[in-house]
Amino acid sequence: MVFASHSGNRELAGERALVTGGSRGIGAAVVRQFPDAGADVLTTARSARGTVPEGATFVEADVRTRAGAETPAAAARDLLGGVDILVHNAGGARPGEGNGTAPLGRDVRPDDIAHAVLFLVSDRASWLTGRNIVVDGGEFPMG
Repeated sequence: MVFASHSGNRELAGERALVTGGSRGIGAAVVRQFPDAGADVLTTARSARGTVPEGATFVEADVRTRAGAETPAAAARDLLGGVDILVHNAGGARPGEGNGTAPLGRDVRPDDIAHAVLFLVSDRASWLTGRNIVVDGGEFPMG
């Protein structure tokens, strides 16, 4: 069962998403937001941490190996019938690991990145091609 987000936005209704590295940090934030936007979500990580949000399913797998990558692929096929959206977040950077200062007066939060990911996989980004989206709060490198 999937629920509407606080804003009632269901822009990913009917979409099937696989999110690697979804047990903490940025991946967990993406996994929290996608069901709210209407997507059915399968997430994977080397180990479960915390609870999986309503509308998401967790499969333990280490995607650094071929066998580990085959596990969520098979689960996505069996549980979701395929994948429309892939967010490969396993082994990604951790929020707050920058070497600078952000003019916004705070470190990045996982949800800040998840909002950008949600935008990029939505129809709202359908006119974007070949772009880098920098989500850094206006961070300036310290040197």
